[in-house]
Amino acid sequence: METSTAPKPIPMTAEVPKWVNKAIRDESLKRQLAGEDVTMKDIHREWLVEMATKLGFGG
Repeated sequence: METSTAPKPIPMTAEVPKWVNKAIRDESLKRQLAGEDVTMKDIHREWLVEMATKLGFGG
């Protein structure tokens, strides 16, 4: 029998505040209207990286 060595995803149970969700949605729509191929997930990822950098978690 073969076992999988792939790491299992960690479930994210934190709820995103409504104001953050709205800001991400607005930014996504603004960029899409400007012709960028971007999703809310892309914007959220960018936001998380930016916040982690501000807090000192990352290179």
